[in-house]
Amino acid sequence: MKRLAKKMTISAAVIVCAFLLFNLAELYKQNRIEKEERSIINEQFSQFNTFLKSGLRRDQVHKELSERSIISYEFNDSTGPWKEYVLLKRFRSPTWYCNYEDLRLVLVFTPSTDGNSMHDTLRDLKVSKQLEQCL
Repeated sequence: MKRLAKKMTISAAVIVCAFLLFNLAELYKQNRIEKEERSIINEQFSQFNTFLKSGLRRDQVHKELSERSIISYEFNDSTGPWKEYVLLKRFRSPTWYCNYEDLRLVLVFTPSTDGNSMHDTLRDLKVSKQLEQCL
C-alpha cells in the first residue's frame, strides 16, 4: 500500500511540475511578444506620426503610404466610420484557438460632408491587436 501511495505522489508531482513548466514557458513567450510589441509601437508609431498628420484627406494618406510602399487594408466595425489599418507585425497567437495575432496601426477617419470617402479626413492613429483565424 505504501508503494502505491508513493507512486501516486510521484505521479502527481510530475504532473504538477509539467503544468508549471508549461505555464512558465507560456508566460515567457507572452512577455517576449509584449516586449517586441512595445518596441515596434515605439519605433513605428513615431515614424508614422511624422508623415500622417491629423486633417489629411484619405487620398492624401494613400499617396503618403504608397510613396513609402506601405499597404493599408480596409475594415469596418461597429465603433464608427470606415477605417483602415497598416499591418505592423504578425505574431503567433498567444491563444490555442487562433492562428496568429496582428499588431495594427489603425487609421481613423472622419466622414466628409460631400459623401466622397476619398475626402474623409484623418482623425487619429491608434494601435490595436487583433486575433485572426480563430475557431
